[in-house]
Amino acid sequence: MPVEEKEMGFPGFQNSKSFMRVGMLSLILALLALRFVRPNATLTEGAADALKGFLMGVSIACNLMAIRLRQRGNGADNCA
Repeated sequence: MPVEEKEMGFPGFQNSKSFMRVGMLSLILALLALRFVRPNATLTEGAADALKGFLMGVSIACNLMAIRLRQRGNGADNCA
């Protein structure tokens, strides 16, 4: 019996549209955090910057993954 090779991926993210949605959502949250999250007694400046940087990083990674999936033909639609 041949063993099927499975491509590594994320559960629930089978097409480029899913990655694009998560990427855009995290970009919106990061931009809102830039505007509304201010350092105070409970949230230090470093923690606020870490939150913003994490959200920007997730946005970039998800959008690049969506582009990669689209180029490979695994996206829901192949039009740009």
